[in-house]
Amino acid sequence: MKIKNINMITLCAVCIIALVVGMAAPVSAVSDEKFLSDARQSYRSASLVVSGICKDTLTAADGCIVSRVFVDEVLAGNAKQGDLLRIRDDLVPGSEYLLYLGYGEEVHFAEDQYSYDTVSSEPFVISGDTVEYRGSSMSLEDIKQDMAAMDRIVTVHGAMYYHGSLEALKKGSESIFIGNVASISSFKNTRFRSQEGGSTIEKTAPAATVTINVYGSVKGAVSFGSAVDMMYIPESVGIMTDSVSLEPASHAEDDIMELEEGGTYLFFLRDDPDAKQTCAFPVNPIQGWIKVENDMLTYSPANGALEGYKTLPQLVSAINNIE
Repeated sequence: MKIKNINMITLCAVCIIALVVGMAAPVSAVSDEKFLSDARQSYRSASLVVSGICKDTLTAADGCIVSRVFVDEVLAGNAKQGDLLRIRDDLVPGSEYLLYLGYGEEVHFAEDQYSYDTVSSEPFVISGDTVEYRGSSMSLEDIKQDMAAMDRIVTVHGAMYYHGSLEALKKGSESIFIGNVASISSFKNTRFRSQEGGSTIEKTAPAATVTINVYGSVKGAVSFGSAVDMMYIPESVGIMTDSVSLEPASHAEDDIMELEEGGTYLFFLRDDPDAKQTCAFPVNPIQGWIKVENDMLTYSPANGALEGYKTLPQLVSAINNIE
């Protein structure tokens, strides 16, 4: 009888241990999944991703706490190893961090300088070869590999607008410039991601990269002699929206004016929606470029915003006269 009781107790103990072990694995898996989910969301939201050591913290004239961080490695975005970044967050001096950053405001010290804001809800702390976040950890190398996988998916604008007037076309273009097409890559199936209606949409479409040498700027920050890479996605011509009525304004790929290597065009481009990427996008495939030969213009018949304009000086003058 006693032996039976002992066996029963032993059996219960084994069951309890098995239950605890069975529960522990999913909790760990959930923690890792949450870690990776937050890291990915922070990466998508960031303009700059670096690892670095906090030098010190200061209080700016407006009362905000600013941490100064020496950059050890640039993982994405525009910075250099050894840069001293000012980050509007209360970090621990001497600690090393994986920082997902967005552009902030001026911080007021003896001399005003721009700062960065952390886009993650809590800091990602580097300890040796691992990164710790909210009680869980992950290999820094695994995080880097995940970033590289995300980089293979190109972030694009969530909506593409067709503009019925020159005024609207100018307003919808962040860069307008004259340039020469230096090269056009071969088309390849490319994965794209966009934010539409609060949801993340991913799809694959043929795309090419067009490298443009800039001759002269009409609007925007590009300058003579610089090179711009433009992502060309012909398929997007079928998903345009009228910028005024917000009704579909789709066209066929036959309406797109062909781009030729060595040709000179007036380009109407939008900036990259992800500051970590380095390419621009046409305002849309119908209105993104106009061929220029001896100051004469050739453009798609579907480009109603340019109706009546025949020469480059005439068009540039009209663009410059739009407030």
